Amino acid sequence: MIRQRSTIYNTGSSHDSVIQDARANSLKLNTSNFLGEDKIVQKSTPFRFIDKIRVQWFSFDNQDFLFSKYSRGLNVFCKPNLHAAGFSKNEFFKEVRGFLTNYIDIPEDAWIVSKDALFYYDSSLFPDRLIQSISSLIGHETTIDLERPFNLDYVYENDQCTVKLNGHTTSQLTYERQSGKRREVGLFLREPGISVRDDIVLAGVRAVFEDKADSEAQDNNKNSDFLQKTLFHVKSRQRKLARRYESKIQPNGLHPFIELEFDKDNKIAQEKKLAFDDDVLQCKLFCYLNLPRSAFIDKYQLPKYLEPLVTFGNNDLELPEYKIDSWGSEFLFEVKMPELSNFQIPLHSRYQLRNETSGLSFKQLPEPIIFYGCDVRQPEFLNKSPFDNRIDVGGNYERFFTNDTVFYHFESNQELLQFTIPTAKDSFHTNQMLTFICIGCGTVYILYKLLLANFASVSGRAKVAPSKKND
Repeated sequence: MIRQRSTIYNTGSSHDSVIQDARANSLKLNTSNFLGEDKIVQKSTPFRFIDKIRVQWFSFDNQDFLFSKYSRGLNVFCKPNLHAAGFSKNEFFKEVRGFLTNYIDIPEDAWIVSKDALFYYDSSLFPDRLIQSISSLIGHETTIDLERPFNLDYVYENDQCTVKLNGHTTSQLTYERQSGKRREVGLFLREPGISVRDDIVLAGVRAVFEDKADSEAQDNNKNSDFLQKTLFHVKSRQRKLARRYESKIQPNGLHPFIELEFDKDNKIAQEKKLAFDDDVLQCKLFCYLNLPRSAFIDKYQLPKYLEPLVTFGNNDLELPEYKIDSWGSEFLFEVKMPELSNFQIPLHSRYQLRNETSGLSFKQLPEPIIFYGCDVRQPEFLNKSPFDNRIDVGGNYERFFTNDTVFYHFESNQELLQFTIPTAKDSFHTNQMLTFICIGCGTVYILYKLLLANFASVSGRAKVAPSKKND
């Protein structure tokens, strides 16, 4: 049986005129400009050698209790079950290909090893086949408007598949009781006056559609008891700061910089209530970054305020891009500054194949994620939130922190950064012909010198011979 939970976040101040019709077997809502989340859970075919899979697509910066922030684009994590009987690398990848090729094409050599899982990242690849499969699974009745930016979180774990979609809702929503599906629908708004950032109070109504129709309910009549009033608290693991930053690339030949500029309206002194909220104990500032294989970071050439904590991926400083199969590398830094100010991250570009038209290779990378990681009191309340996304695998930077950590994110544009790498521009055939001519001329010159030396040697022996005879 499929279990689905649909949450609608009313960003207004009242539910008036939102509920259009409520019956025992259906619910109709007017949800223009609301936010929402669909969570779908169902049993899945078990794998022998795959322990966990997580596919995340991130393109939308949500609000309040639905807020989360990951690297923009596609993130895929796959954890092998190393203790499975008969485990082998070949059989594991065969199982991975069998699953992923239905949705996403990832070459076997494109993964990198990260912590305890394989990791693949692409800033532009859209998982359209996976979205189509999910839409088909839930009967194309999504709460989320998939024509606008949205987030996807797909998890396989313990023979169970869990999918979350969140973003803007469609303008009209209708939920109906269906065979083979249990559906819970919640309509909430943030209770003003008593909600704070670390303790959000939600007020609203909830309806549950069981698999079988309620024999006592009459479809033709409105049922006021069908909707249950609900009030509960949410402790969010990921939280927003009012301060924002912008990222841009500073060109510098083969050694560009990522430059981060922070708003000066809200000074760090205001944040150094660095107990941002009542439940916070202590905080540190971090920077998380995914780099495509066209660029890398030399940890020995970092400024003193960037302390590398995590590095995964191919960091061979000598290899050109076309000699690397993996997608790139990931980094986590602690930013050590007495007061937060603008700073730079130095990059190194890898050598490219020639570009015969422009002499430049154009690349993209996601902007760095800048955040505070903070220890909190009573972390068990974080796990109790039905909207908490933390699990053992995936989540970019989340998996490098303990379970009692909350994250405070700066606002940002979340755009992909563009940078260029100088390349050879001349034609290959011209270079090849010049090379052959140079090699040919060099070979002829060497042969000429060898023949000349040999001729001189023979001539010398001929002149000495008569004198030796007279002696």
